[in-house]
Amino acid sequence: MEESNKLWVISLADECSALEPLVEQPEFKRHPPRPVTPIKRTIPKPPIRRIKNPSGRLHFATKMALSYLLGPFALLLWSVGRKNSIWSLISLFSGIGSVTIAWKWRSILALGSGESLLVPLMVLAGVFSLLAFTSWAKALQLAFASRTRSHTSWPTWMRSSWAVTGLGFLAPGLGLYLAGSYRRAVVVAWSIWPVFLAAVVLTHSMWTWQWLQNSLHSGGSEEMFEKMMMVAAGVLVLGFGGWLIQALAGLHRVTMLSRAASGGVNGDRYAMALLVAVMALAVLFPSGDMASFVNEAGVCLHQEGFQLIPLQLARSAHALEPGEITYSLQVAALHRERGEMAEADTIQQNLDQNLQVYLGMMGQQASEVEPEPAALKISPKVLSQNSEPAPDPKVESWAWPLIFGPQLGFPQSPQIL
Repeated sequence: MEESNKLWVISLADECSALEPLVEQPEFKRHPPRPVTPIKRTIPKPPIRRIKNPSGRLHFATKMALSYLLGPFALLLWSVGRKNSIWSLISLFSGIGSVTIAWKWRSILALGSGESLLVPLMVLAGVFSLLAFTSWAKALQLAFASRTRSHTSWPTWMRSSWAVTGLGFLAPGLGLYLAGSYRRAVVVAWSIWPVFLAAVVLTHSMWTWQWLQNSLHSGGSEEMFEKMMMVAAGVLVLGFGGWLIQALAGLHRVTMLSRAASGGVNGDRYAMALLVAVMALAVLFPSGDMASFVNEAGVCLHQEGFQLIPLQLARSAHALEPGEITYSLQVAALHRERGEMAEADTIQQNLDQNLQVYLGMMGQQASEVEPEPAALKISPKVLSQNSEPAPDPKVESWAWPLIFGPQLGFPQSPQIL
């Protein structure tokens, strides 16, 4: 118990001397800081699309007018069209070919014998017209889609309803472009190529007909050319109607855009305008006057030697005014001239039955005198004004009894009036 109060002192020096000596750490020398060279980092900027004027000199309105006036050659006004060699060649080839055919139509036909060049010339004219209007439509597409000037940057008066309609009548597709419809404007311009071809054919139709009359040709060439003329006339009429429709389509689009914010379009005024136009057409152009005009046109063409076209015009006149017996007589006479006796006999039998019914209702009786055949004075050649047409003994038609002539008002001999 006494030993527990002792204090033990332990010296650490002996233990530390037994350990290995400490290794001195090397001193770190501080070097001066290196100069920091700043790295220049360029942040890429978004590309800026600069609107360049394709011409550099011409105003956009001038280029737009030239795009309409130059036709297929207008493709060369735009840099995009000039850079494309294929489109440039098509533009030059089709433009020069179309102008040459329209201008030298008669000289080209005169190079061949008979009608040997008629069908190839028609086919070639159709191909050139298609390519020319395709190039023209491409030029108008470049003009309409150009960012040089949008349709909204034109003056306000040019984007009004009246200006859009008037400019649409002046140039095809221009009203639709001002109304903001680019694709329809291009389609309208391209779709005129059949109208151009029909206009070229009808312009040289009379000379071509006389050339066929004086040249050696097969029997069906004249009838084939008459059918071509009828198709060309129909295409021309449809083209005129399409021209009116595309101009009014621009007006309709402008009206739709202007009234969209007000809750819809009021179509009552347009329906009323259409009704007034139809009534004005019916009043100003009655069926009797139209039938007389169509019949006179057929008579003039028949004097030039046509047969199929006067027959169709006489049928049209009879359809417009069925009560006029003279038109029926002319249809029957023209059928006989073409050798279609069955059709002519059918028409005259129907007339006989109608006259019998009419005279029976009036309490009269028809004369029992049998109708005698009379020569129909029709000459297929062009006759002088002083000389009368020589009778053709091969073409005959039934002469109506004398009792019918004074009462019904048609000539006693069924000659073409």
